[in-house]
Amino acid sequence: MFSDFFFIRKTIPTDEAVLEKMRKRLIAAYYFRTIFCAVLFFTFVVSVLALSARYNIHPSATLLLLFPFFIFAFYWQDGPQRFYGKAYRDLYKKALGERLGLKDIEFKKGTIPLGVRMSSYIVPDGRSEDDLQIIFDYHGAKLTLSFNSFYSSEEEKTHFSGTFALLEFSSPLFTSLTFVIEDVGFLGKITKEKLTDFKRVDLVDPDFEKKFDVFTEDPVEARMILHPAFIEKYKALSERYHPLSVSFFDGNKVLMTIPTTHTFFSANLFSPVQNGDTFSTACEEIFYILMLVDAIFSGDFNRKRRIP
Repeated sequence: MFSDFFFIRKTIPTDEAVLEKMRKRLIAAYYFRTIFCAVLFFTFVVSVLALSARYNIHPSATLLLLFPFFIFAFYWQDGPQRFYGKAYRDLYKKALGERLGLKDIEFKKGTIPLGVRMSSYIVPDGRSEDDLQIIFDYHGAKLTLSFNSFYSSEEEKTHFSGTFALLEFSSPLFTSLTFVIEDVGFLGKITKEKLTDFKRVDLVDPDFEKKFDVFTEDPVEARMILHPAFIEKYKALSERYHPLSVSFFDGNKVLMTIPTTHTFFSANLFSPVQNGDTFSTACEEIFYILMLVDAIFSGDFNRKRRIP
């Protein structure tokens, strides 16, 4: 354990219990390095001032020479956090592959680009908090899962907290904008149609239309996209994650918003591993998202790139 204070052992955790033991060990190493760097900093500053006074050297000139050392010290001090994050991602990358059959998973810090969010017409405006994204190839399309919280621009109030699922096809497959949202009421429907170029689509599904509204620039294409199998999967997912919304835009993008209260595997050195509960919940959510994506793939608009 003492070796981790200076040089971290490159071990990969085999399960969450091992990961939790590693986290506690790395916390001790992190605090040790922080104190060690603070003592060194104080010692160097005192030494520089003493030498400057003795040899009549300007202190700033001597401190400038120590700048590279302090950069290295900061990098070394933060080492336990970086290593824990990598170990955390490696463990769950393996687990996602075993549970859901996902391959070539990439983890990245960030959020769905603002232009993409606003073009979808379903994401609320406001400030957002970035989180760890999961990116992987799914039947030839790129799927990005990202947990975000959106805050009001004027008041500190969360008005959306959940997962964005951005599906990007390699080539354009539709020509218009179509989006599905929670039922906006009679006045909302009239306003949306009168003030925009969108048209409300009748999908001949009374149960679906009681709960959701579909607006589009092209009703014919919208009916090709929102076929019966997709609607059934959408209703099943919305029962678990409410209110669910989805939009098809820019020719090759599909953005889904899934309200949730947990993050996607954000590695925090100072938060204990949750005994698999958070991970299991996230895996379940991803599973249902993939079911909806499978239904999207089966749409008539996608006939040119039909998957097995």
